[in-house]
Amino acid sequence: MHSTAIITAAHDPKGRSVPLFNELKTALVDIYAELFITISEETSNELMNALENSRFKTNIIPKSGAAHARREMMNFGLTGESQHFH
Repeated sequence: MHSTAIITAAHDPKGRSVPLFNELKTALVDIYAELFITISEETSNELMNALENSRFKTNIIPKSGAAHARREMMNFGLTGESQHFH
């Protein structure tokens, strides 16, 4: 069976996504073999701490626009071993 990774990016300076992340992280771990998230350096400490206490591999980048974040996100996700990506 092929393994699938989730690759995503976030810029959340106010930590608004923390409750949803905490609610869904167990389900995401059950679904995906690898979990990658690229976040801006302006992301809230609350979200950074939640990510540190999860199985997500985290890449922190400077805030340089959505296109830059997407390129960095894909480059980071391709460091994994999965054959398929969401």
